[in-house]
This record gives sequence, C-alpha cells and structure tokens, in this order.
Amino acid sequence: MTETKNIWVFIEVADGKVADVSLELLAKGGELAQTLGGQVWGLLCGHQIETLAQIAVSVNHEINNPLCSISANAEMLRTTIDSNDDMVLRKIDIILKEVDRIKQVIRKLSNATRVISMEYISGVKMLDLDKSARNNENKP
Repeated sequence: MTETKNIWVFIEVADGKVADVSLELLAKGGELAQTLGGQVWGLLCGHQIETLAQIAVSVNHEINNPLCSISANAEMLRTTIDSNDDMVLRKIDIILKEVDRIKQVIRKLSNATRVISMEYISGVKMLDLDKSARNNENKP
C-alpha cells in the first residue's frame, strides 16, 4: 500500500480575497507536496464556506424545480407512447439518467463542507465536488 503525504494549508480569507501570505503558503505547500508525491489540501478560514453554502442552496432550488418537471414529463411520455418504439424509449431513459446525474451533482455541492479545487483545463480550476463533500471516504 502506497503512503500518501498530504500537506494542509490554512487559507485566510479577508474581504473576499485570499491573503497574500496564504498564497505564498499554498505555493510552498504545492512544492513540498510534489516533492513528497502528495497533494495540497486547503482549509478556508473566512466567509467562503458560507458563500459556497448559499450558492448550493440557490442551485438546489433553481435547478431542482425544473428537473422535477423534466423528470415527471419524461415519465409521463414513457407511459403514454407506443411501447414498441425502442428508440423513443431509449431517449426517454437517457433523459431520466441525465436528470439523476444532475441531481447527484447538486447533492454533492450541497454536501460540500470545504473547498478543494482541481484543475479543469490548463490554468483553470474548479471545485472538486467529491473531495469537497462531507462524509467523503477519501478525506486525508
């Protein structure tokens, strides 16, 4: 079993910005983690977690409402169309599967208790929902 070396950095947030000293610590933590073959984990101290929670509630409300309508209408279509039309039934199943996928993403966002980023594309970071969500078995 390979041992992972994780580096924790406490990130100070003031007036919506990460303090310069925290950026320096994150950079040094990144260098150390790379040397040790581990990862850098940041723990925010400030208002960002509260803001993340507010965003999660908004997304939950604004997206779940139309998703319920999409899901209900797809289920209704499934029961009212000719059951011999396999292509249409497959398309309805895809719609329902993707609705469930979106609901899972919203659930993970709602369960986020910390902000852990990952690289999305070169130079652009995004929230790692799996690692940011509470009750995560992969917590360091």
